[in-house]
Amino acid sequence: MDINTLIKNNSNLIVVLIIMQLISGCDLELQEDFDYVGNPIEIPTSDLTVYEYVKSNPDSIFDHLSLAIEYTGMKSHFESSERTYFLLPDYTWEGSGGIIAALGGTTVEDIPVDKLKKLLLYHTIDEWVDQETLPTISTEYFYQTMLEGDHGIMVIEREEIRFRLDINDSRSVPDGTLSTRVDRHNYRFSNGVAHLLRNFLRYGEKAYD
Repeated sequence: MDINTLIKNNSNLIVVLIIMQLISGCDLELQEDFDYVGNPIEIPTSDLTVYEYVKSNPDSIFDHLSLAIEYTGMKSHFESSERTYFLLPDYTWEGSGGIIAALGGTTVEDIPVDKLKKLLLYHTIDEWVDQETLPTISTEYFYQTMLEGDHGIMVIEREEIRFRLDINDSRSVPDGTLSTRVDRHNYRFSNGVAHLLRNFLRYGEKAYD
C-alpha cells in the first residue's frame, strides 16, 4: 500500500483523534501564573513614621539609607506628613552602579552632604502617590519632587497588567536619566506612603551636582 492510500484510509481516524484531544484539553483547569501580581493596594498599615520604619531596619535592608538620613540631618524630612517616599534599600547603594559609586564615594559618609540631600529630596514627593492616584493606565504622570528645578521632575506610569509603578521610563526624559520600577508598593505609615525601589533614580545626568 502506497503512502497516499494509507493517508486517505486513515484520514477520518486522524480527524477524530484531533477532536478528542481538543475536547479533553478543555477539561484542564486554568493554571495560575505564580508570578502574577494584581493591583497591589492591600498593604498592612503601620503606626510608625517612615523615619521610624527605616531606623528599625527590617530585614537589615536600610543600613545605608539610615546612615544617609542621619549624616544629612534629614530626620524631620522623613517625619513630615502626607508625603510619598521612594525608599532606597541597601542593594541600590552598593556595587559599581549603585548610589555610593555614582556620587563619587566609597562609603555613604564619603559623599558630599549636598549631593546626598538632593538625592533624598528627589526621592520624595510632597503628596500621596499610589495606583489610586494614577487613574489612567499606561499614561505618564509628571510630578515635581521636593528637589527644586528641572532636575526635580519625576515621570510615573501605572503598568497596564500588573499595576506596578514604572518611574522615568519615558522618551521625554533628558539624557543621563535613570529609570526603575517599584519592587514593593504602598507601605502605609502614619505620615505617608512609601514604595521600595529596585534602583535609584535621577532626572538628568547632572541632577545631584
